[in-house]
Amino acid sequence: MDRAEQSLRRLDGRMADLRAALLGGDLATLEALAPEIERLADGLPALAQADPGALVRLGEAARHNARLLAAAREGFAAVRARLPAPAAGAGAGAGAGAALSTYDAAGRRAPAAAAGPLALERRA
Repeated sequence: MDRAEQSLRRLDGRMADLRAALLGGDLATLEALAPEIERLADGLPALAQADPGALVRLGEAARHNARLLAAAREGFAAVRARLPAPAAGAGAGAGAGAALSTYDAAGRRAPAAAAGPLALERRA
């Protein structure tokens, strides 16, 4: 097996890994695969001498993965559209670490009482 065929097989394997990660929602694997796929794809012009059937299969895999990526992008956009907007004045990053508010008996907003350090009482 020559170098072009090895590169083609490696790229085909990474395309299969990409498909599995997309279908499984494995974002960490997607992130890890991206640089390697880009590096392998940079060598595509040198693969022109490789098996034409293998190149056709690689193209089909790439088109299929492109459709999966588009569907994932649409899914993320749909989720983003459903998420509530951050509260006005809360600034960037509202959510994690945002202040908790409660309402008193009259319906007025009041900050929630900060819980002090927890104390454990040992009973015999």
